[in-house]
Amino acid sequence: MKISSVHKFILFLSVAYYVGFVSFFERLAKGGGKGGGFESAAAGNIINQLVGILLLGLCLFILYRQLNNYIKQHFLENWPWFILLGILACSVLWSYSPSISFRRLIAFMTLVVVAYYLAITYSPKSLFNFLANAILLAIFVGLVYEVATGKSLAIGLGDRSSAFRGIIPDKNAAARIYAYGLIVFVAISDKFTKFHYIKIIVFLLALSLSQSASAIIMAIMGIAIITLIRISRGSGKQQSFNRLAMLIILSVIGIGLLSVIYEYLLGLMGRDASLTDRTVIWQLLEQSLEDEYWYGFGFGAFWASDASSGFLEGWKFIGNAHSGYIETRLNAGMLGLSALFLLLISFFHKSLQLFFNTNTSKISALFISILVVQTITNYVGYVILNHNSFDMFLFTVCYFSATSLTTQLRMNEMRNI
Repeated sequence: MKISSVHKFILFLSVAYYVGFVSFFERLAKGGGKGGGFESAAAGNIINQLVGILLLGLCLFILYRQLNNYIKQHFLENWPWFILLGILACSVLWSYSPSISFRRLIAFMTLVVVAYYLAITYSPKSLFNFLANAILLAIFVGLVYEVATGKSLAIGLGDRSSAFRGIIPDKNAAARIYAYGLIVFVAISDKFTKFHYIKIIVFLLALSLSQSASAIIMAIMGIAIITLIRISRGSGKQQSFNRLAMLIILSVIGIGLLSVIYEYLLGLMGRDASLTDRTVIWQLLEQSLEDEYWYGFGFGAFWASDASSGFLEGWKFIGNAHSGYIETRLNAGMLGLSALFLLLISFFHKSLQLFFNTNTSKISALFISILVVQTITNYVGYVILNHNSFDMFLFTVCYFSATSLTTQLRMNEMRNI
């Protein structure tokens, strides 16, 4: 098989895996399309485990064969990942459930390796275009499935039982994927034809059927950031810097105003101020967070061990803290949370470098948008560092794509000296 064919095979398989097609068709083969949530569906059966191992093996083999100075330079550029992965790997040693932490680590490393491989193999435009189209296909297949199985669907935010999940069994995960699809599609589109508007309508239909206020807010926020970033681009670096600084100041003011009218806005959307009892969950986890303040309970070990017994006495099993930052503390304590913030700062720095370069300023809007949207969403959902979710897959692909572009810019500058 030609290496180009292998590249395409890995692209199709990895996107099918992380968007949810593999899990969906595996569940259909067993006679049902329901599951216990995206996280369990993506790692809790032998088919998904075999696909993950196949992807990891293929990517590592090709990366080893193509190891050169360019990839070595990438290793230096991605040092925050080595710190984060090192901490998560070490957490296996002090984990309350070492076997769970080890399996979680392998799944997470698979995601990171696959995302890195895709980012250095394909151009950002082609890669993100493929992702957007894959999400569109997932929406179409999901609609056909929901209609064929007699599922009732409704537009709005009032009836959660009628939420459009499609091929993803978890309501919130499905809604976020639809939001990401719209954000990515808008960001990579150079011009809008009738066909483009049809695709946008499909994304909007999926979002309106998802019964998810948070996903709708994500989509609005993401598109607004893309628009504002593009407007901020000036004729020179100084003008671009001034406009971007003004945008950041206005954004901070806007966030402050939103926090003041927070409960009022939630009321308009039919949501309670406790974020569907999330604040209650976080309060119940406070003692556990203090018990293992610096190192946590091990990657994924808290919910799979007796460590969660105190929480279960006051609440039912929920599988994650419904906050990526709290879940990171459960996994690796303040040490892991510090590594996560280091990764976010690194991503923002790379995105800014691309913003101030004329050739890459447009794609930087996508990176900044995904970074901001996920950083905020991670407060109320397990998004970043969710070891096999599409959220984390998209985050990681964006990060490594930004790294690839900044490395190319630096190497070009060195050649011109």
